[in-house]
Amino acid sequence: MNLLANRRFAQGAVLVVAAVAAGRADAGLPPAADDSQPAARATAAATPAAGAAGSTRAEAGLHDETNLVPATVTTAVTHRRAVPTSPGLSARLFGRAPVDAVVPTTVMPRPAVQPKKKKKPNSQLTSGEPLKVTPPLAGGPYVFPVTGDPIFGDTYGAARSDVPGGWHHGDDIFAPVGTPVVAVADGTINRAGWEEVGGWRLWVRDRDGDEFYYAHFSGYAPLALLDGRVKKGEVIGFVGNTGDAFTTLPHLHFEVHPRSLLRLQYNGAVDPTRYLDSWPRLRHVAAPPAVHPPFPAAEEPRYEAVTNFRELLRVHPVRPRAKPARPAPPPRVAAPTTSPPLQLPLVHPVELAPAPVGRSSSWRWAATDAIAAVAVLGLMMWRRPVTLHRRDPAEARLDAALAAARAELDANLATLRAVRRAAERSRRASDRPIRRRLPVRTR
Repeated sequence: MNLLANRRFAQGAVLVVAAVAAGRADAGLPPAADDSQPAARATAAATPAAGAAGSTRAEAGLHDETNLVPATVTTAVTHRRAVPTSPGLSARLFGRAPVDAVVPTTVMPRPAVQPKKKKKPNSQLTSGEPLKVTPPLAGGPYVFPVTGDPIFGDTYGAARSDVPGGWHHGDDIFAPVGTPVVAVADGTINRAGWEEVGGWRLWVRDRDGDEFYYAHFSGYAPLALLDGRVKKGEVIGFVGNTGDAFTTLPHLHFEVHPRSLLRLQYNGAVDPTRYLDSWPRLRHVAAPPAVHPPFPAAEEPRYEAVTNFRELLRVHPVRPRAKPARPAPPPRVAAPTTSPPLQLPLVHPVELAPAPVGRSSSWRWAATDAIAAVAVLGLMMWRRPVTLHRRDPAEARLDAALAAARAELDANLATLRAVRRAAERSRRASDRPIRRRLPVRTR
């Protein structure tokens, strides 16, 4: 009995596992036993017309049980137990369920994705040729870059062999050397320095991102070398002809690079003539002192830069720096004294006394010279004993005062000798007899 019960339990477990595995399978079911035309039904299910009329067992085997809608719920009796099954599951297990008991879902095909058409780039913007567009600038208001009454023409797009692209990217504004150049708008200054073609040059960027290129300066204003903010109309440099314009008349090369065309890099420059015609001009501005960054190391560019800056200094000479005024010292109040201060003479009064003119005074001069010579020799031969210990500061000051007195004595002796020689020359001139003839009056 136990063996028979275990055998029936094993058969029931196998049937339950087979039922669960059949419910998860998607395809691969064998045709039913009562289905006499399996190939015809599979062919009809593959065509759209047959799929619209009804479903087949092959089509039911292609879909999951979760995508099928059962018509009625049936029960399968296995070993005296009722197991609820769907019509599709009954069809898979026993092959006796009606084919029309299941309704397959319809799968709609996805529409084909069409590739987007790429826009063709503008050949003018990519070929590096002069542009014909002049977009509006929103970082203004703007002013003319050169002060006074300069002269300029529309030279944008002209042929240039030494410029990238082979064409002129801006306009040349001619003015004398040293004419102040101002910022066209409020913004920032950057890239001030030497460039092989542009010479002394810089860039100005307005608050909207548009950039303006200045070239061929002869010198800069101190504001330009700080790479900071600048206001409209402030002087940033002076007209010159550095760079490839060294053999031409002094002028400013000016370019306009709108923000919308900065992706083209240097070829994004547009014609600045229309902008320059509409901007107001500044007649007079206060010119700051001219300065320059370090000169280029190459010989030829250095000569160009030095020559331009010298010509600029002739127009705007360097002003001497005013020294700060020092406060006047307070007046000294002399202490009240009852007697005048004692002033010691530098030489003996006898030496300063005027010598009498005559032959009898020669011995006095000789005695004075002898006394002075003895005094000088005595001072020169006088020495203090050498001590091994450190000298006293008072002794050092005494030695310095003695040396100064010795120098003053030598100077006074030299002056005294000069006075004596002058006195002797005058005496000899007075003792010389008059040899010219006196005029004789005749009646």
